[in-house]
Amino acid sequence: MTSKPVGTIAEAIVVGRDALRHVPPDATGRARVVPGLREYAEHVHNLKIDVRKPSPLEIRVLRGMIVRKPGSAIVLVGPELNTCWTRLVVCKEFMHILLDDERSFTTDPVAQLAVFSGGPVTPSAQVNSESYALYAALEYLLPRDHRPKSCDGESVMKVAERFKLPRAYVDYCYGSGFLQVSELVP
Repeated sequence: MTSKPVGTIAEAIVVGRDALRHVPPDATGRARVVPGLREYAEHVHNLKIDVRKPSPLEIRVLRGMIVRKPGSAIVLVGPELNTCWTRLVVCKEFMHILLDDERSFTTDPVAQLAVFSGGPVTPSAQVNSESYALYAALEYLLPRDHRPKSCDGESVMKVAERFKLPRAYVDYCYGSGFLQVSELVP
């Protein structure tokens, strides 16, 4: 995939911004995920990428995952997800395609789920990959040049609606230090 794996949050944010340069937001400032980002990821890695919402029996626990095959990838998205969650999950999975190398691939999704369901998390290429893909997706979906500089409780919902993001992640962006890190990245 990538010749040099992403190793820092700042590098992941740069990948999100680079994707924005290639697939600019629409007139409202909202990022284009499908088709825009998918075509960009296909072009960068010479892959065919399909997005599917399988039945609940096929994907019961995960919000999203990638099934990788030579020359292609299938992004599976939880069928119960609304538009905002679907945009975030699909974008994050596309960012995995842009960011990850083979060392970051999760070969056992059940074990990966166990890592994130509680208890201490041991750093690994796979665990870092999840964080980096999320930060790249948030930078892409909530672009620095289009987002408000600050956000209080009432305006969080307006930002979530404008950018079609889950409110929980807009809260996270404005309350976790993500935006401060993003602003420091050139």
